[in-house]
Formats: sequence, structure tokens, C-alpha cells
Amino acid sequence: MPTTISETNDLNTRVQQDTQLPISFNDIIGNNQAIIENKLIAKKIALTDYPILIQGETGTGKYLFAKAIHNFSTRKNKPFITVDCNEQDEIYLEFTLFGTIDESSQSLIEKANGGTLYFKNIGELPKRLQTRLINVLEQKQLRKSSHHAKSIPLNIRFISSSSNSLHDAIDFRKDLLYRLNVLTINLTEIKDMKQDIPLFVHHFLNEINQSIRLDQAVMDVLCQYHWPGNFREIKNAVKYMVTVCDGRSIQLHDLPQFLNKLKQDHQQKKKKTNQTGPLQLTMMEKLEYAFILEEIKQQNEKGEPASRRSISENSKSLATPLTTQQVRHRLDYLEKKQYITKGRGRAGTRITLEGLDFLLSLKEKIK
Repeated sequence: MPTTISETNDLNTRVQQDTQLPISFNDIIGNNQAIIENKLIAKKIALTDYPILIQGETGTGKYLFAKAIHNFSTRKNKPFITVDCNEQDEIYLEFTLFGTIDESSQSLIEKANGGTLYFKNIGELPKRLQTRLINVLEQKQLRKSSHHAKSIPLNIRFISSSSNSLHDAIDFRKDLLYRLNVLTINLTEIKDMKQDIPLFVHHFLNEINQSIRLDQAVMDVLCQYHWPGNFREIKNAVKYMVTVCDGRSIQLHDLPQFLNKLKQDHQQKKKKTNQTGPLQLTMMEKLEYAFILEEIKQQNEKGEPASRRSISENSKSLATPLTTQQVRHRLDYLEKKQYITKGRGRAGTRITLEGLDFLLSLKEKIK
């Protein structure tokens, strides 16, 4: 079916809305040296008008870098237009990118004039359109068709991105590559900066819901995964966990299913590590820990925070009541063993799945 001018304008409208996203280099997080160096390089090249090629696997933040470069440049108050070379068929893409003879429709190249045109998945641009793009880059002007006498002068910064090596791409013209690849940024994968995974997880968690606490056992599992989808996959995993958790804390059973194997390995390892734990406690300590865990469990079931003060107050039923200081020391031990998570304010202290297992084993020991 032929593409109509109305459909082209609809796409242009959606693309134009993308220019309003307030992204800066502060939104690109990470303590890894590769990220720090890429940000320093990107800030320098942002002040030039040379074409930029950003390369990196899916989800590594190519769009973030492109938008941050635009917003750091002298073109920051001008349009930032994105065209995904992998989304439309060739005819539709040609209409939206280069326009039609109809003067009432404006192409993406025209919309980007004065600002930045960002080619996402540039390696997927059809070969015939690669030729047209080369002419635009060489002549710095746009002719909507060979029959269109009027040429439109252009002043555009071109930024392109690709998840694959364009040097090895058979269908990508090398003369176009050399025109687009004046300045290059190569982005790092998550698997090469695993030490930053906790930073990334907490960043996305704070974006979604700052009040939810994430259990350390969950973080241990997340840090073991290789994250082939990189930042996008981490963000999606955090969204999932926030959605399915109880609203107060994220625990092992809230992990996405694709992490089940790592979760089971972690639980088995933890079980082996702690299987002698209850036997090393005195009978008095077993009674105290069983009481504290039961108190936390009951408070959690009521949806109320379990505090040191409330546990101490309720411990008067024991032969030897616990002071708030004693409760604090015992809670520190339980948290270290990952039997509980301690949160501030309304989050309070919560018992974990491991804690429930430990409580059951204590009850068996003190029967």
C-alpha cells in the first residue's frame, strides 16, 4: 500500500516529540573507567560539528550518548530528530527521511535543519537510500527528488549508531561509513563492568520507587548475571521486580524467571553455609532468635513495621526480656546472615525466605 502524506506527517509528529526529552551526561551513570572516558570524549566532540558514529551492543546507551551530545552542543536549542533505519520499509523510510515533492510535507532532514539528525541502526539503511544520503552529506543540501528543481541548504549535525561493525557489513557502503565515522565512540557492555551493577540497579530502582528496599541476596544474584541486554535488560528486570514485590522490599522470589537458575544456586550455597548455624547457638540464643523472627513475621503479616522498640517491649514475656540494645545486636546478626532486611521508616524490618526457613529450624530445635 502506498504511503500517504498523512502517514508521513504522523511519524514526523511522533519523532518531533522525542526532541523534548531532557537528557544530559549526568544521566549516563557508572564508575567504570570506560564510561568515564567515553563521557569525557563525548563532551569534547559535542562542541564540534563533525559526524559521530556510536557503536555498542544493544542496550548499552547509544541513544543516551547521542542525546547528551546534542544537549551539550551549541545546537541544544535546535531539533533533535531520530530516524530508525530498521523500522519501516524502504519506500516509507524514503518518504519520511527525504520527503516528497509536495511542499506541504516536511521531511525528517528538513525538520532536523539547524539541529541534529540521529540515525539509529544506520547499518540497516537500504543501499539505494545510502546513495541519496551520501549526496546530502556531500552537497549539504536536499533535493526532494530528481525532478525537484529547488534545493534546500542544510546545516545538520549527523550522529549515527550501530550494534554491529559497519566495517564488516557487506551491504553498507564504505564511502558512506567514512563520511559518518569521523568521530567514534565505542560503548562498554555490562559484562565488562560488573562492579557497577549495584549502582545501575539502585539507579533504576530510585527512578521507579525510592521507598522499596532490595534484599542483599537479590543483589548477589543480579551481580552474577551477564546481562546480554545491558542497561535496557537491567531496567526491565527492576520494573518487573517492583511490580511483583509486596511494595516494601524485593526478595529472591521476586526475581524474573530467567534468573531462576542463579537464584537456586544462591539458595543452595546459602543453605550449605548456614546449615550448621542453629547448632552453634545456645538454647537461650535459639529462644531469643526464634522470638525475634516470629515477632517480625507477625508484624509483617499485619503490614506494620517491626522496630527494635516494639520487639523489646514485647519480649517481656520471655524469662529474660531483651533491651533495645540487645535487640539491635541480634538484628545485626540476622541481617548479616540475610535472614532479615532492615529498612528505614515505614519499611521497617522484614523477614526473608531464608529467615522463615531459619525460624522453622529453630522451632524444631527448641521443641
